[in-house]
This record gives sequence, C-alpha cells and structure tokens, in this order.
Amino acid sequence: MAPAFTAETIRSHTDFARAPGHLSQKVLTDSASKPQAEAGSEALGSTPALAQRTPVEPTPAATKCDAAMAAPPPQKQTQLAAECDAATASLLNGKAFWDDAEMTWAVEASRLSLSIENPIRKITDSLAAVLAAPAARTSASTAVAAASSAPAAPEVPPKSLISLGQGDPTAFGHLKLPDVAVRAVQDAIASGRYNGYPPSNGLPDARRAVAEFCTTSALAALPPATSAGCAPACSAADVYITGGCGPSIQLCLDALANPGGNILLPRPGFPVYECMCLHSGLEPRFYDLLPEQNWEVDLGQVAKLRDEGTVALLVCNPGNPCGQVFSRQHLVEILTTAAALRLPVIADEVYEGIAFQEASPFVPLRAAAMQLAAQQQPSAHQPCSPLPDACCGLQNGADSAANGVARERYSGTADARENGHLEHGHAAAAAGAAAAAAASVPILTVSSLSKRFLVPGWRVGWIAVHDPRHILRDARVMESLERILQYAPQPCSLIQAALPAILNTTPPSFLSQLNCQLADAARTSLSRVGSIPGLECPSEPQGGMFLMVRVDLACFPSFPDDISWCRQLLQEQRVVLIPGTAFRLPGWVRVVLSVPPQVLFEAWDRITAFCKDHYKAT
Repeated sequence: MAPAFTAETIRSHTDFARAPGHLSQKVLTDSASKPQAEAGSEALGSTPALAQRTPVEPTPAATKCDAAMAAPPPQKQTQLAAECDAATASLLNGKAFWDDAEMTWAVEASRLSLSIENPIRKITDSLAAVLAAPAARTSASTAVAAASSAPAAPEVPPKSLISLGQGDPTAFGHLKLPDVAVRAVQDAIASGRYNGYPPSNGLPDARRAVAEFCTTSALAALPPATSAGCAPACSAADVYITGGCGPSIQLCLDALANPGGNILLPRPGFPVYECMCLHSGLEPRFYDLLPEQNWEVDLGQVAKLRDEGTVALLVCNPGNPCGQVFSRQHLVEILTTAAALRLPVIADEVYEGIAFQEASPFVPLRAAAMQLAAQQQPSAHQPCSPLPDACCGLQNGADSAANGVARERYSGTADARENGHLEHGHAAAAAGAAAAAAASVPILTVSSLSKRFLVPGWRVGWIAVHDPRHILRDARVMESLERILQYAPQPCSLIQAALPAILNTTPPSFLSQLNCQLADAARTSLSRVGSIPGLECPSEPQGGMFLMVRVDLACFPSFPDDISWCRQLLQEQRVVLIPGTAFRLPGWVRVVLSVPPQVLFEAWDRITAFCKDHYKAT
C-alpha cells in the first residue's frame, strides 16, 4: 500500500537536515502533548512501522549546543540537503532511512565545553599515567645475579601509594562526620516529610538555620562591646540553598556575568574557579597572594586589574591551597579596596572555622563589615574606637593621592598632634567615610557542609548575601539568582531537612578536635620541610587543609619544572603531591594535611629520601 503522505509532507518534517540543529523541534513539540502512538503517527505518517517509533526528546545540553553552534560549512550543508532528499525518497518507497549506516548526522559537541579544561585534572591525569606504566623494579642485586647466572635476590614488594594530593578529607577514613549529622538524616528519612521536590531556593527551615549559623559565627568573631549592638547578620531571605560550595560559586558568577565581563581571582587559587568563569563567559584575571606576607592579597594589583567590565572580586578564606587565614585588619583592607573599586565580593568560606592557630582566628568577611558599620554608630557613653589605617582612603584606587594625604593627616606629625586638631578631624572624617563605604560592600558568602562537617559527598551548600544598602537587590542580582535556581539542579531534600540539626547542635568539641588534628599535621610537615634541603615554606599554614611548599628547582637540576619533579617522586616513591602549576604557582607543591599521622610520617620519609637522591647543592 502506498504511504499516506506526500513528498511535500516529508520535506516539511525533514528540513531540519538543511540547517544546524538536531531533531525537528516542530515534530517534538507537536508530539509532546499527544499519546505516543498517535503523536508518532501524525508526525511521521500513518505507516504502522513509523508510528511505533518513540519520538526522541532533545536534551538541555543539546539545545544549548544548538544555540551556540555556528552554521555548518556550505559543503556539509549540501551533503545534508542531498541526504535529506534521499531520505524523502526512501520514505516514499516505504524504507526506513534511519537504518542507513552511512547517513551523516548533524551532531557536534559543545565547543564551549571542549574548550574548558580543569588544570588540576589535566596534571593529575598525567601523574596517573605514571602509575599505569609498568615500574622498573629490578634491583641492582637482581641485575648482577642475572649477569652472573647466580640466584636472584627476592624482589622488594612495591611501595603502597600515598596520596597527599586529594582534597577529600574523608579519603583516609580517619576523620569522621559528627554523630549529630547521621541522626539528623535518619530522622529526616523516618519522618516521611521530605520525599518531594523542595522549593527552588531551599527548604524554609534550612534557610533559617543557615541564617542563624551565619549570624552566630559573625557575632562570635566581633568584640563583645561591638556585637551587643549589632543587628542580625543574616536573615532567611538572604540565604539560597545549593548543591555545594562549587555550585554556589557558579550561581554567583552566572548571576553577575554579562558579555565582555571579567572577574578577579586569587593566584594561587582553586583551579576550578577558572573553569567556572569560562563556563559563565567571564574572563578570569588573577591577582597575587604574597607568600612572604602570609599569603595576603596584593591589593595594589587588584586595583590595576579592575576595569569597567569587572563584575566582582573573589577571595578564599581560609585559603586553598595556601592555608592562610586573613587577619581582621586585612579583611578591612580588602573591603576598603572593594568599596573604592565599587566591586562586590564573592567570599569563598568553605573552610570556615578551620583555623588552628590561636593568634589567627577565622573572621567571616561579613563580621569585618559589621564591625566597621558598628564603629560608625558610637554610643553616647563610649567614643568610637580608632579605625584601622586601611580605612583612610582608597577613594580612587589603591594608590590614590587622596589615600596618601589621608594617611598622612591621620597619623600626623609632632606639630600636628600638638596644634593640628583640625587636621586630625579632617582625617578622621575621611577615614569614617571610607569605613562606611567599606561596611556597605555587597558580599556573597558561599560555603557548605563539606569541609567543616566532613561530608563532601552530601552536596549541600549555600549562598548567604550581605547587602546592607541593597546594591545587589537594586541591580536585580538577587532576582537573577532566583531565576537561575528555578532551573538549576536542587540539592537533596533529606540533607536540607537535616541542616538545622547539623548546624545548630553539632558540639563545639567536634571542630576543636578537627583543628587539633590538622594543627598536628601542619607542625609535622613544617618540621620535615625545614629539615630537607631544597624545600621551603615561607608562610606556615594557619587554617584550611593544605600547605604550600616551595621547591628550589635550581637544587634539583634533573627536573625542569614542578610537574616533572612530582612525576618522578611518584615514580620512585609512590607519593602523590599536586604541582603548584595546577594552581598557577610554578615551582611549588601542595601538601594535604587531612592525613593520618602514621601515613604522613611515612610520606615525609619517602619525600626526604627522594630529595636526598636528587639534591645538588648550588
């Protein structure tokens, strides 16, 4: 029987082959609202064999790819058009053209996705190739025995692999999550109340719990006299629940990104920041952290990098990979610079609370802003405390002349201190204005359960917004976040339901014990680095879970760079370190501190032996 359609009907449904794209959106749209058999019959004709075929739905990735793809070259368009005509003829003759193995498909991978490469993954994959290659384990005695036909000595069994490169604190199994977290998830499951879809911005109880957690941690970081008069640092309306700290950062970037935009990132820094920026269409620009100054931000460089396309400044505190914990003074300097440059700050605080030096406590960035705001409202009984030097300027950039004048006036000469009270008053006024501006800097704090509570696989995080002057709200950034969350993957409702108990009832001793273990690992590592020629640690870690070690490659002439140094260490001693190149800091290596003591001792013994074998005094 002849098919119940004409060549014109077929052409109307096969013109997709003449232009970039995948399946005909018209066919799929028309088919979506009808029963499968009916939709398939109407879309592709009434032939039973065709009606039994299930229409293929396009994936979101394919749709995005279609939008980004340029039109195929003319030669390919001609080929597709010819195949379209052949397919039409085949259908008119009752043949199934999709069974033609030689047919060309108009499929192309996302050029954007293929252009983005995680630096740390690229390097670790190259190190993994060392493990895959057969190791040369023939000892010298075995070689001599083979030459003399003497019995070979027994082979030494290969060393076990020790990874000081993996950033997962649960990798070795010795760091356990709090019991409270286990019970909270069990209770959420048993309740039967959290099996449905949660709201796109998070369960209300979870948002309130995060707001209370942020407020409590901020107030705890303030002097008692200051915290007493402070308003809550955060409300539930300021919180968005996400699938982790990484997704939180991606959401912030997407909400701020526009064509031609750029963002300022730390160097060294978490390599995935760069990937996220490229995915959002933002150009990453890198400011330096200063190793000789406890890895503080080079604020002068920040000012020089900023232009009209800069959308935000991203800071990580406590730091990955450097292990720095910024002082309250330096946080004020960061806020003052951001205010002068009119930049919101994305504060990656995923390692919040992990600070193991008493002299360097963790201070949330929002707490520094709250303290500045409180200092602008002195009580009738207590004068305003002196402001940090950082609040004395930066009205037109980090190196502005106004800043220098303000600093000079604020400090004063001997004569000025005696006779120049007016000068001091002007300086105080300038400092107060700068402090008020710094206190109003919009802050997007991102964090999660992963590091502090040792559950990176649970994939729940949050964005907590500090926007006292509604700068982000008026710019519709909050609306942008809400819209993105409406289609972004949502975190597990059960873990969201467990958040209040985890954040509010985990005993303080849990964090104290974690910090003690990390502090011991840091002391061990610093001691061992100090005893190995060719290695140096100019700034000891104060928090987080990592240590950066400088490798003097001049003392290891066999290796042209840190990657080859790490590769040979893995080959000979089966110890994994991440080269600093992965963090945009060549000539360094990152050491993980979340390792059992006995494993850490063994790793440093092997590193010591490796360095002894390859060290050449300069």
